[in-house]
Amino acid sequence: MKKGYVRKIIKFSSIDGPGNRTVIFLQGCNFNCSFCHNPETIKIYSDLNAEDSEVKLMTIYEIVDTIDDYRDFIEGVTISGGECTVQFDFLLSLVMELKKRKYQVIIDTNGSLEISKFQQVLHYIDQIIFDLKVYGEKEHKRITGHSNRKIKRNIKIAGFNKQIYEIRTVIIPDLIDNDENVKKISRFIAHIDQSIQLKLITYRQIGVRETLLKSKSPTKKDMLKLKVIAEGQGLNNVIIN
Repeated sequence: MKKGYVRKIIKFSSIDGPGNRTVIFLQGCNFNCSFCHNPETIKIYSDLNAEDSEVKLMTIYEIVDTIDDYRDFIEGVTISGGECTVQFDFLLSLVMELKKRKYQVIIDTNGSLEISKFQQVLHYIDQIIFDLKVYGEKEHKRITGHSNRKIKRNIKIAGFNKQIYEIRTVIIPDLIDNDENVKKISRFIAHIDQSIQLKLITYRQIGVRETLLKSKSPTKKDMLKLKVIAEGQGLNNVIIN
């Protein structure tokens, strides 16, 4: 029986997809973003670390049976992280079981999965939330440690399949040229589907590793300016968080 490392389960959330949802946070991430606000979720486990009491080793049935107890109060389930696709075999079994039980399922991902695996999981989910950190590949490597070529490809695949719920981008002053980054991301999305929702997230220095990044939050004026830039590239659904 497959087991996975689970950081936490939030029974009810209104910010991780449509309606009231249960959110499952899987442990482990393949990125090391300088602005990560949940660095405790990065470590990838091969054996359960007894020192980390926040992480539990659970079966898919332990998770889904628990959710069944309050399914009448939720619209669906979102699986997040860390990066949920790091535990691919467990993730695939989990979404298959959730769909068998008729749940609406979303995954929140950085989009870096290999195409064969991405297409497998795409078959068993309803929608995806993508975190597109940076459009430029060189800057993306500098900030996350990885290329974004697979991410852009997977966004195109999911977008043409009408399976994207939202694409998120964090706005951090002084880290990159945010005006240019938002312009390029918005143009990229608009060429796929102008109705895809783009969420511009205000960076807040809460829970981040200050040894990797010291920055400030953008102002409301900054965020409104970026919203106008995004809409100017043809997007119909741009929101600020």
